[in-house]
Order: sequence, then structure tokens, then C-alpha cells
Amino acid sequence: MDASRELFQPVRIGGHLLRNRLVIAPVATGFDAQEEGEALCDFYEKRTADRGAGTVIVDGISPHFTGKRASADHLLTHAHAAALRTLTDRLHAADTKAILQLRHFGATADHPLALSASRLYNPQTLRTAHRTPALLLGSVVKSYGRTAYRAVHEGGFDGVEIFGGQLSLPNLFFSPQTNRRHDAWGGSHRSRLALEIVECVRSYLGPTPVLSYRMPLMDLTPEGALWHELVTLLHALVGAGVNHLAFDFGVGAASVPVDGPMTPANTWTPFMERIADEMKIPVSFGKNLGTHEDIAALLERHPNALVELVEPLIADPDWSRKIANQSPEDIMHCVRCPSGCRTRGSDGPGTGPVFCPVNPIDFSPHKSGKSAPKDSQPVLVVGSGPAGLMCAWAAARRGFRVTLCEARPTLGGGLLVASSIDGLESLGRLARLYETRVRNAGVDVRLSTTVDAAWIRENAPEHRVIVATGMRAAVPDLPGLDSPNVLTYEDLLVERQPVGRRVAVVGDTPLGRLIAQYLITPTDDRERTPEEWLCAWGIGDPSRYRGGMLGFIPHLPEPFRTVYLLGERSIGEQRSLEPERFSRTTLQWLKMNGIQTVADINIEAIDPLQIRATYGKEHVSPDFFRVDHIILAAGFEPRRELCEELDREGIPYVEAGSIASPREALNLAWAFQQGLELAFAL
Repeated sequence: MDASRELFQPVRIGGHLLRNRLVIAPVATGFDAQEEGEALCDFYEKRTADRGAGTVIVDGISPHFTGKRASADHLLTHAHAAALRTLTDRLHAADTKAILQLRHFGATADHPLALSASRLYNPQTLRTAHRTPALLLGSVVKSYGRTAYRAVHEGGFDGVEIFGGQLSLPNLFFSPQTNRRHDAWGGSHRSRLALEIVECVRSYLGPTPVLSYRMPLMDLTPEGALWHELVTLLHALVGAGVNHLAFDFGVGAASVPVDGPMTPANTWTPFMERIADEMKIPVSFGKNLGTHEDIAALLERHPNALVELVEPLIADPDWSRKIANQSPEDIMHCVRCPSGCRTRGSDGPGTGPVFCPVNPIDFSPHKSGKSAPKDSQPVLVVGSGPAGLMCAWAAARRGFRVTLCEARPTLGGGLLVASSIDGLESLGRLARLYETRVRNAGVDVRLSTTVDAAWIRENAPEHRVIVATGMRAAVPDLPGLDSPNVLTYEDLLVERQPVGRRVAVVGDTPLGRLIAQYLITPTDDRERTPEEWLCAWGIGDPSRYRGGMLGFIPHLPEPFRTVYLLGERSIGEQRSLEPERFSRTTLQWLKMNGIQTVADINIEAIDPLQIRATYGKEHVSPDFFRVDHIILAAGFEPRRELCEELDREGIPYVEAGSIASPREALNLAWAFQQGLELAFAL
């Protein structure tokens, strides 16, 4: 199927003709339009120019002071609109339409004035959103209209999108789970706020601009909206002035990993197709839509539809151009990193500035490039984990002569170790991508090579040494660790030592949960289909089940192992590989698959047959667990033997990756970014 023919068909929305059917979905880039306007413009220009995306939806701005995500966030002032005008002018120069998303963050807002339909506690912000006074709602509605007017007439946007999903204020009023009011804004009037917002915005904009509405198709909770209520609201929104629809899934703290690493491609597409068949206006398909062939087939079935992408365009800004040039084999594919497309910010994984290990230079302050000095030292990188691979590749791109040594017979380090875990298979593809890159960059790769001070003196005496030897399994101080049935995660994942049917994982940590996930995953290598995945999470036909949830799990294969996840009290906390929303659902998935979690435990003795334990500070309630094997998941400790030897020998070196900051052992984006920064600091 010719993907370019379907993708590059023009589509009309309202008074605007879109040159193609590709939309850049809203993404929090981390770039401020006023302070980092050039970076923001550059991000979008690369993905829209020369047969790029025909439409951009710029990430949400709150129309009302109560709806800001954080107190310090902007409203759309005259100054901010002027800054965004620079972006829209440059997009229009590429014949690209620009739409601004208006998003009242509702109960997601992390400040004391957060609003909801009814009082609602948000465990993510640790705040209780206030019940919105009826007298305030008129002000909120008008703020949408004024902000939309300013966006179009001062900011140069071609329209706006009203975000009505998740814990936004419009959805908090529409969802029966969060709207328990008995006034004129609750009960059978739950859709009133959304309709009044749309009517107000359309009255401010006039008939020509795009007015999009992003609607959750399923609340993914048994107390969610009924399907006929949703369809009725969508038709009413169209009647009130909406001329484009986009979709979202879920409300509140995620109980289902809608776009998690283990969610199969096209899981949500059939639900969006039902609405596309129902509505006469253009709709946008989103989430993970699979390959370009899948996208072409979807667009062929729905001639009036669009597709919105983010991650594929972050990984490869030339994605659409390669489709247009009939060279999809050259696409740099998104590997669906567990941490998402953003680094660790102050609010945890995936909340910092945008970053992509597949396309790192694009998000580096050094993107313009800096050549190596003519008299530069050659570089020796020891270790081929994420930091080592990135450092070797980036240094070679700058013109340094680089040698990369790896003690194992293959490159990849921790990436390959983690890739054997269900949901992290993409890390293996990432390791292979960087192996190709370092070899193509001319790096001298030495496999199965153990480096010590003598080796450096003999083989690399003039080299600048980068030590990226990574981490090993930490061994806690517990009795009985010399028992033959006690293994580390390296024994399990690297040496592939077999384990029995009853296994205890010591350490209810992010690492421990990954190990437990590995232990319960069947070894048949068969990918789970979307239907099997939906069935496993108890998701059914939303036209039959409220909120799309069955209310029960219809079938999960009986686990072939009994696994205990033991929260040993002496083991401290670790930083997670995943954003919090995925960490919660990972634990939920483990419990659904029979993992037995035991908290606040003290291991008193280990022998080849069992673990003897007590509970709490007082070491009370003696208990025992009969197991075949015990896996230690207490965390990591840096492999510092080479560093210590180099210190003794007086050989200078620089640490890279998790060895430099053990707290970041599971922070993939940080490791790649740190390796990149180190390469440009040479």
C-alpha cells in the first residue's frame, strides 16, 4: 500500500485546508515560548518543513488562573501571545496550520486553587481540588473565549483545541465518577460545562477558525460515563461549533497503562474508528498506531480522518519525508523508552525537558556541532552501556579517535541485560542501533576485552580515559546468602541460570518489580495481541460496559511460577526506570498475575529450602516461605575496581554514566544525556 498517497491527501477543517493528514499531537517540549522561543520554533520547523506535518497542536495553556498546572505557569498574556506569534509565523511560512490547546488542568493542577466538579483528592499532587462554585463557572467559560480570541488574533493561530480529557475541568464535570453535584451543573446536566465552553469559544472566534475538542472515549473506570452519553455529547459539541475531534482515554490516576511500554500497537484504534464512523466531521487517530503501513490502511478506511503522532517524529524529524520519498526503511524508529520522551524533572521521571536517545543531538545545546581540536588526545571508553555508547559515538562524530572496550562479547551493557524483560525489549533495538552508529563513526570496537591499568599503559598510553563500567548487583547484609539457591539479577538475566517454580525476589524495589515481571513472563516469545491485552486488563465494549471496564478480569493464564516480592526492611528506596503512572500499573500487573507482595519483612535466615522471616521493627510474627530460588534485587553498586586501580597508578580518568551517580542507575535518559554532554566536554 502506498502510504504517501494516503498521508499527503489534503483535508478541510472549517475554513482551513490542511495540506496533508499528519498532525503533530500536543507534547510538553519543556521549551518556554518567551525564554526559549528559538528552540521551540526549531523543534517544530524540523518536523513540518518540506513535506512534513501539515498541522501542529501546541501544548496546552490554561485559560483561567485556577487551571494552571503550577502556580508559576503562564496564562496567555499579550507578551506570551507575541512570543507565540513568532512560532506561528514560521509555521505558516511552511504552509503548516497551528492550533493552540486550551487546557484547564482541573484536579491535576499543583497549587492551592485547583478545581474539580466535586471535592477530589489527587494522590499525584497530594492536594484536594475544591468543588467549583457555580458563580465561578461563568468566569471560567468566558476565559476560554477570551483566550481563544487572543490565540487567533494576537498569537496567529488557525484555531484552538479544547482539552476535555483526563482530570481537566470539562471532563471532571462530564464524568459521573467525579461529578456528584445536585445543582444545575450535575446529574443530567453534566455535559453543560463542555457545551457552554464550546459555544463561548465559537462566538469569540467566528465560523472560520478550527475548533477542536479532545474527548476521552472511555473513562476506564466502572463508574465512568455510558457510551450513549458520550456519543450524545459529541453530537451536541458538533452542533455547538466543534469541527474536529481528537481522542483520549482514561480519567484520574492511571489504573490502566494506556500508552505504556507493554501496550500493543493499535490497541485503541477500533474504539476511535467507531466514533469516526459515527461522526461526519474530521477526526484524528492517535496513540500507538503501529507501522506506516498500518497508518496508511487506517487512512484508506477513513478518507476524512487524520493521524497525530509525537514519538515517531521526535525520534526522526524526517519521518514523513522518508514516507514521501518511498524510503521507509531509512526511518529511525522510536523504541518506546520506558521513561518516555522526556528526562527526569523535579516531578520525577518523564517530567523534564524533551530528550530522545534515538535522536539525541536534536535536543542538545551542542546540536550545531563542535569539531575536535587538531591536536586532541585519542579517547578510550571502557564499558558499552548507554553512557559509554553515547560518549563513544558523539566523540567520534566530533572527530576524535575513539577506542571502545567491552568485557562481554557484545555491545550494549545494561541495555541488553534489561531487554530480556517484558516491555523493555526495545532497549535491545536501541543497543543494536548504537552498535551500528559507533562502527559507522569509525570507533575501534574491542569486544571481550578486560581493561586494567597495565592494558592502558600498553595499548592506550596517550588516550584520555572514560570509565563507564556501570553497576553490579548490590548484595545486602543478610544471613544465609552463601546458600546455593541464592542468585543475583545478573545470574538470572546475564548468565541465564534456570530457576524453579517457587521464587522469592528480595527487594520490593523498581529493580525487584522488573525481576518479578521477568519471572512471570512466558518464554514462548509470542507478542500479546491487542485483544488479549484488553482482556487481561478487564476492558470490554464501552457500549455495553460503563466506562469500558468489565468490572472483573475475565481470564488470565495461570502463572507458571509462584513469585514472592519481599519488601526487606534493610533495603532502601531506588529511583524508578519509569514515570510514576507506569510504575503504579506495573505493580498492579504483577499482582494480577499472581505475584505475592510482602511488606515490612526481616529476613532472619536462608537455607536451600526456605526463607525464615519476621515482621516490623520488633521482629514479630515468625513466618517462612518455601522457595526453590532467591533472587537478590537490593539495588546496585558501582563497578569501581578500574577506577581504584587507576587512582593507585596515577592515571587520570573521567567517570561516565551510573558509576558517576549510582542513584541514576535506572535512569536511561539521564545516562544517554550524560554521555553526550561528556563527549562534547572533551
